[in-house]
Amino acid sequence: MNKTKKMILGSAAIAVAVTGYSETKKKVDLSTLPPIPGIAPAVRPDKKVMIEELLAQIPENYGVFAGEQLKFKDVEPQLRSVLKNPRMAQSPKENIIKTIEDICRSVLEKKALLLLASKDSSYKELTDAEIEKEYQNVVARYKGEANLERMLKRDGLTIDYFKSMVSDNLIIRRYIDAFRDAIPLTDAEIEVEYNNNRARYITQPQVQASHILKKLPKDATDDIKKTVKAEIDAILAKLKQGADFAELAKAESDCPSGAKGGDLGLFTKERMVKPFSAAAFKMEKGEISEVVETQFGYHVIKVTDKKAGGQKTLAEVKDQLSQNIRFRKMNTLMKQTINKCIADNKGEITFKLKNDTALNQAPKQRMIKINPKDINKSEPIKIVPSKAKAVKAAPAEKAEDKKETAK
Repeated sequence: MNKTKKMILGSAAIAVAVTGYSETKKKVDLSTLPPIPGIAPAVRPDKKVMIEELLAQIPENYGVFAGEQLKFKDVEPQLRSVLKNPRMAQSPKENIIKTIEDICRSVLEKKALLLLASKDSSYKELTDAEIEKEYQNVVARYKGEANLERMLKRDGLTIDYFKSMVSDNLIIRRYIDAFRDAIPLTDAEIEVEYNNNRARYITQPQVQASHILKKLPKDATDDIKKTVKAEIDAILAKLKQGADFAELAKAESDCPSGAKGGDLGLFTKERMVKPFSAAAFKMEKGEISEVVETQFGYHVIKVTDKKAGGQKTLAEVKDQLSQNIRFRKMNTLMKQTINKCIADNKGEITFKLKNDTALNQAPKQRMIKINPKDINKSEPIKIVPSKAKAVKAAPAEKAEDKKETAK
């Protein structure tokens, strides 16, 4: 008997034992059943209550940096915004605690970054115009200020609070960019990076082409194919007579690329379906193909550029190599710089959340063993802990007999 059947039988047996009713057509409201002795009910923790209890542990001044108190009221909107995420409701309590502590720590690190930025030689005050431009960039990503305001309201944030975050983040981003670009590199480091990653800088041959497509519907009949083939043949004839390829593509192509004169940009062989690639990669620059049939329909192709593949030289990829090395170094150097700034300015988080496991997990249920052979019998089934065997309750009249015998 498979596990699913056993589970079904077990559930049915419990219902029969408690209600004394065995008609399977009638549904049993499990919420009305009394608790089974020896089995703890499954209690799901109320995560909202838990989160409020955790937030209540954070003192009004939860940290300090450069003599300035870090205030809970300043970080509370950000905390509540993150903790409202539905995924947090599924997280164990220790993960929620880590999230809260990480956010509080991030505020301390942000204070350090803003101080470092203000002392950097590249630092300059932001103008209102720069802040507004950055804010409008964010608005554009949310497809309008109304959408942004709705999102902020949902997360309990105000526009003013959000604009202050935009301003701070812009200052920090500029400082980090300047920090990264100032990391010194030697030619020897760049050469080692190149030699260790030569395979990354091998390019495949590429073709740039334009095409005119006449689409074929799925399951096209022979008559439809003939009609569409005649249309593409007529287009090819015009091209051979000197018609402008781009203009014909705009007027006749069934592909969205027609709006750009049929231009598909640069591509490798693998990016296009085989018949199309096979034709395009055999052609010379400026050549126009005969009609090519693919799963999409009939094409006429014009090759506009070709690039041979091969190993890129060190000079060609030097800037990219330098950027890769600096990004890698920056992660370590920036962390060290932030930690030093925090230490120099006597910064610290002054609280630690308690992890009371009482709200962290539901009590485990004890397993029940039911003997499937007893399910269809008229006597009620006795529920016993898993280590004991399932047994039938003795009939009432025989129990009385035993009492008489005992006397």
